[in-house]
Amino acid sequence: MDWKDEVKIQNEQADRLELNGIEQLSLPNFLLSQHSFLLLIRRKHITLLLLDQFIEAGSPEARK
Repeated sequence: MDWKDEVKIQNEQADRLELNGIEQLSLPNFLLSQHSFLLLIRRKHITLLLLDQFIEAGSPEARK
């Protein structure tokens, strides 16, 4: 598994959390958009963290 696969898995988990949050919370639209925005930030953060880990590990795949 390379870093791109790991990012995909983490993003799928974030998507499930987002859908569960929307269904369970029944929040007003502006709060739902904030919830979605925070999850988007989380996805970007996960991507950067995982890429950094693979670079530190010396993965040639991460340098592409």
